[in-house]
Amino acid sequence: NGGDVLDDDDGVEIILIDPTTAGTSQRYLQDAYDSHPDIKKRQIWIKEISFVDECIEQGFFHLEPPLKRAMPGFPPGRGFARIAYTHEDDENLCKHLARTLPNPASGGRQSLNFYKKLPKCVKGVYEWTSRHTAQSWREHYKKNQARLDSRIAEIV
Repeated sequence: NGGDVLDDDDGVEIILIDPTTAGTSQRYLQDAYDSHPDIKKRQIWIKEISFVDECIEQGFFHLEPPLKRAMPGFPPGRGFARIAYTHEDDENLCKHLARTLPNPASGGRQSLNFYKKLPKCVKGVYEWTSRHTAQSWREHYKKNQARLDSRIAEIV
């Protein structure tokens, strides 16, 4: 079927790369062209040089459209839903912190390990801990530290 070898990427349909050459990643280059500001360059295919041999062996030239990759994370409106913190959540956290870490100067209230170890198995007593992840509890404490520390001091 022929083809022309060009010095740059103007007017090309396919760029052939040698995967053994350092710094040539097909995925990296394809991503760069797929998001290129020039819409014509977004149509360029990046293929390894072995693509030519594959076409010769098959007896025809064919390009498979790449599978569209979904964005990472949960799609809007589906999957993970945030659970808002309630006054009861704050009270339970403050009471637990008052019992386990009553002195803020001793540290530990912002430790992720502390929140990972929140007891979850005592029925009726610590069920509140399962409403949020350990990271979420920690971040909630950090963002509301002044208010929660004040309440903890009242409890102590």
